[in-house]
Amino acid sequence: MLTGIRDFFNSRMVSANESSEDRSKQEIQLATAALLIELAKADLSVDEEEWRVIVETLEETFDLPTETLQELVTLAEEELQQATDLFQFTQLVNQHYTYKDKLYLLRTMWQVAFADGKIDKYEDHLIRKVAGLIHVPHADFIKTKHSV
Repeated sequence: MLTGIRDFFNSRMVSANESSEDRSKQEIQLATAALLIELAKADLSVDEEEWRVIVETLEETFDLPTETLQELVTLAEEELQQATDLFQFTQLVNQHYTYKDKLYLLRTMWQVAFADGKIDKYEDHLIRKVAGLIHVPHADFIKTKHSV
């Protein structure tokens, strides 16, 4: 990951005595936030309802204080601007998420996509791409879509 991530986590979220497991947890928080934000921007029209779903999901999933959550979202947006692809984020998902967690991530992505009342073809494409990168079979990709 980029040095901005390490600096952020070292200064705000990780104390000197925390383990690499804690650092990995915080990196996956960033990766998850980045994927959700990228999805919200996929149709070139970021809806207020999509942002609400993203913030609520991150807050609920990771139980972060509001200030830390806002910093995480800001950092995720910065990382997305510097990223050339989604691999750095999906690689962390593959390393740290169970299959059940991956399905939860896909369901969350569908919730963000549905938040504005419609699924844009670019949103659908991005979720399909992420599903492939995190090794979720097409049948489960469809099940998560229909579950939302």
